[in-house]
Amino acid sequence: MKKANQIITYFQIQPSFYKLKHIKCINKIKSMLMPAVQKFVSYGYIKNSVLYLVLNHNGGKQEIDNNIKMIKELLNHID
Repeated sequence: MKKANQIITYFQIQPSFYKLKHIKCINKIKSMLMPAVQKFVSYGYIKNSVLYLVLNHNGGKQEIDNNIKMIKELLNHID
C-alpha cells in the first residue's frame, strides 16, 4: 500500500492535476505569513506565473504593503 504523500506526489506530476501543485504552493506561502496577515487572505491563485492573493479587508492590503519585503524573502525560500 502506498503512503498518502506518494499518491499526492504522483497526482501532482500528472498534467490533469497540475493545479494541485499551485494549491500546495499557495497554502505554503499563506502558512508562512504572520497570523495577523493570514486572517485577511481569503484565497490565492496563480495566473501567468504571478501569485495573486485575494484579501477580505482593506486592512489586509495595508498590512501586506507594510510587509512587502518580508513576503519577497519568503518567496525566495520556497522550494
